[in-house]
Amino acid sequence: QKTVYKKAEKECRLAFDGEDTPIARLAIMNKLSQITSGYYLHPYAEGEPVRIDGENPKMDLLRERVEAIVSEGGQVIIWARYKVQIKDIATMIGQIELGEEKAPVPYVTYFGETDLRGRAHAIDAFESGKAKVFIGNQQAGGTGITLVAASYVIYFSNNFSLRDRLQSEDRAHRIGQTKNVTYINLVAERSIDERVVDALMNKQEVSEMIMSGAMRP
Repeated sequence: QKTVYKKAEKECRLAFDGEDTPIARLAIMNKLSQITSGYYLHPYAEGEPVRIDGENPKMDLLRERVEAIVSEGGQVIIWARYKVQIKDIATMIGQIELGEEKAPVPYVTYFGETDLRGRAHAIDAFESGKAKVFIGNQQAGGTGITLVAASYVIYFSNNFSLRDRLQSEDRAHRIGQTKNVTYINLVAERSIDERVVDALMNKQEVSEMIMSGAMRP
């Protein structure tokens, strides 16, 4: 992934040479953010993600964390920015088997394509404990829902919106929450991930920083 990331940085600089515009900066940051998650979208791939060969460290680390949390009886919310990531995470969670009986870990997903009935089912299943993992997109699930069953919240990837981040954090801190909640950011070292998380932790609006030129890839 690091090799692909470095190559993409060079290619993007060449592609947008002399074009330091908000759209160019956003395009570069989106692509680099995708690469740290193990794939990227190629304009000639007809919308299908191009998988990066080899290990996916961020996904492997997520699996370790989920296995540990669920084994200890906890429940976890996983937020991811892209639909591809949500589906990949769901596939990975579906492959986890825990306990002597090797039982699969029950999970639900909640994102733009989830219909109203599916959204209600996802919330009910998680809050009742039937689902141990809630995988969602911050924009779709960041407002208007309560997920106080969670003891952990993991950000596999972050939106570039401070509002989305704060709203998604609040999902596990609604009225009725009786336990401490641990928040985890999964970050690829020396990548765009670090810069985005640093900005959000300092309550800065990443999207506005990109538009103004205060944040560049």
